[in-house]
Amino acid sequence: MSFQAKVDYTKSDFVAFSKVHLRTKMKKQRIVQLVCAAVCCLMEILLIVTTILYRVKDTTFIVLMVLMPILAAEMLLLPRINAFSMTKTYRKLGTTVMDFGEQEANIRNRTSQTIYQYSGFDSVCHSDGAYYLFINRQQALVIPERCFVEGDPAAFGAFLAEKTGLEVKELN
Repeated sequence: MSFQAKVDYTKSDFVAFSKVHLRTKMKKQRIVQLVCAAVCCLMEILLIVTTILYRVKDTTFIVLMVLMPILAAEMLLLPRINAFSMTKTYRKLGTTVMDFGEQEANIRNRTSQTIYQYSGFDSVCHSDGAYYLFINRQQALVIPERCFVEGDPAAFGAFLAEKTGLEVKELN
């Protein structure tokens, strides 16, 4: 049995990937980001109160008052910023063709071709109508179910479990 998908990535594919990635691979880092954002917001409040109560006109306070909300927003929006960046990159590459045969996965686009052995995958997840084959802790192949042109997407999970020897993690 073989499967083939022809993928033209959209921004929503990468936003979904960012959510899955944060849920499965980077929980501790995301918690640190959220704590840092909360600390930035508290510092901003303290700066505003200090400036009002003591009528401080020091430029350091003003700079910090501007930078703190920007830093907090950056921490909270990091997954979306990454998704926009990935979308730009993959739109330039055009359609990505993914062939999953008996021995290996062959991924090709306009500029490159990569062959992955099934034993090389780190983990496999399924969520929101897409499969995520993690190559390592930071990278994954995103395969939206809507893009399959050969093979049944519902049977793809069982195929991956058999070939990789990994459990397909279902995420909500």
